[in-house]
Amino acid sequence: MVRTAVIGAGMAGLAAARALAARGHAVSLFDKGRGPGGRASTRRIEVQGRTLRFDHGFQAVPDDGPHAALRAFAALEGGAAFAPWRPRPEHGQHTAGGLAGAGGANVPIRAMARGLDVTWGTWIETIRRSPEGFSLGVDTDDAAARGPFGRLVIAVPADQAGALLAGMPPTLAPTLAQAAASARMTPCWTLMAMMPDARPDWDATGPDGVFDLIVREASKPKRAGDAGAWVAQADAAWSAGHLEQTPEEIARLLGEALGRRLGAAPVMAVAHRWRFARTERAVGVTHLAQADIFVCGDWLLGPTLADAWCSGDAAGAAVAATIG
Repeated sequence: MVRTAVIGAGMAGLAAARALAARGHAVSLFDKGRGPGGRASTRRIEVQGRTLRFDHGFQAVPDDGPHAALRAFAALEGGAAFAPWRPRPEHGQHTAGGLAGAGGANVPIRAMARGLDVTWGTWIETIRRSPEGFSLGVDTDDAAARGPFGRLVIAVPADQAGALLAGMPPTLAPTLAQAAASARMTPCWTLMAMMPDARPDWDATGPDGVFDLIVREASKPKRAGDAGAWVAQADAAWSAGHLEQTPEEIARLLGEALGRRLGAAPVMAVAHRWRFARTERAVGVTHLAQADIFVCGDWLLGPTLADAWCSGDAAGAAVAATIG
């Protein structure tokens, strides 16, 4: 049986794997993270004897997006993985909300990963091709390469995909390498803060010069236990200008800025850097393929979680068509 390897088990990689598995094809996924999430992650932090959840990446799926994506999301866990989120906007702002993970952004991702062959905590460093197929070099203590695989799906951010492709013979997949180089992704510093004294009359607000988005976590479905938890995502320009500062420095700077914004000082502030956070310039196609290598991800199609799913689902269907 031809087995396909998928590098990256975020939304796009899992969508590709599910599309293959639904057609009866064997697939193995590899991801550098410790568990399901990617940029649809939920961080748990102990604060004053409580465990608070912070969706520090993607917030929600716009529910006015592609119908195929919405139907797929709505079906996860029998309809229980996503739930409508309608945050109260700040006066003069428009914050649409959409479908949010019921209990955390990673709930739908965990549902998508269930039943699939996923190896977590594995960074793929090299890709080699031989007559037997693709072999993947990893950075774990187990030095044995993974493989061989008959097909390969790369479902990681554009810069990481470009780095993997750059290590392959330049004649093998030049179109894919060029596509990865043409996409542009911007960084984002995200602040996770505990602010029990902050009680504005809104749940989410848009750009203000420093922050691109500020969200009250307890406003989301099945999140009443996260009262006092806030996520604030800095805008791309601010993040790029402070990209190489330490998380501790960023937590102080953004914590002070959020405190001024909400009129209350944070009792806890933790910063996380997404070096490849948002798709600013997409390639403009769902996926690309060359020499049995397929690439997918939001950087090919657009900036939303639905774009990542549509890209991965299309790539998985395309791989399945080549296997027969």
